[in-house]
Amino acid sequence: MASRRRSRASVVGVDLGATSAKLALVDGRGRVRDRRALSTQRYRGPRALIAVLVAELRRLIGGSVQGIGIGAPGLVNHARGLVHQFVNIRGWHDVPLAHLVARATGLPTVVDNDANVMALGELRYGAGRGTRNILAVTLGTGVGGAVIVGGRLYRGVSGSAGEIGHMTLHADGPACPCGNHGCLERYVGNQALEARARHLLKRRVSLEEVSRLARSGHRLACQLWREAGRHLGTALAGYVDLMNPERIIIGGGVAQAGPVLFRAIRETIDARAMRVPARAVRIVRAGLGTDAGIIGAAVLVREQLGQRQVIQ
Repeated sequence: MASRRRSRASVVGVDLGATSAKLALVDGRGRVRDRRALSTQRYRGPRALIAVLVAELRRLIGGSVQGIGIGAPGLVNHARGLVHQFVNIRGWHDVPLAHLVARATGLPTVVDNDANVMALGELRYGAGRGTRNILAVTLGTGVGGAVIVGGRLYRGVSGSAGEIGHMTLHADGPACPCGNHGCLERYVGNQALEARARHLLKRRVSLEEVSRLARSGHRLACQLWREAGRHLGTALAGYVDLMNPERIIIGGGVAQAGPVLFRAIRETIDARAMRVPARAVRIVRAGLGTDAGIIGAAVLVREQLGQRQVIQ
């Protein structure tokens, strides 16, 4: 009986990324009970990826759960469960992801931008607890952002608020898949950082290794993360002046770089933002680690189930 109660209390959280998808059962206290993962790079279009995602969901669900929450990278119409565009995954244009997954699984399904769900997870269970005004930034293949104002997620008039990765850092910078030039993502996204690491270290190296080298004091590895921190700090300083947040939460794989990255972000904000809002904001690493997206997607579907506004 206790097992059945736990099953009913669970929802499924899905963190859908440009390279992989992570999914898990999450209980009512935000604890991950089971998890699966699959590659997303090998599927060229939405139909093939959704089919394998649904198959994995069915294996994971087994018994009775309340619903499915999905965090997806790119432009998402949360109210309609529609993915307008995945900037770093080709072939996704106005895909009714929530409806397709709900129809295939028989479970209420909600979809939102992956940074939004990460922010919800951190607000409820992680580094944002006790705050009401935050910016959450996800650093990975893409660079996403989410805005919490007054304790509530702010989506904007078209649902695309928070796209800090596509703010222009340098007007004449490299082309971005979004159609702009010089976006922040072109400087601190994984591909840009990996290319910079190859240039500095003269060999192919993973960002995980660069992070380990930086934590041990390696000069060139530290240089890479200081550069990344200055780029991030420059973009974030503008946000600090505009929105005066209590906290900026940095998540994703790049956030594991450690103190050298966060010092550079802090120093750049202090140098570029106005003194009063700069002193008020704390810069912290995401508290939920790589589970932030899964847990946040679970928070998303629980909130929507409570409001009875889910895609079925």
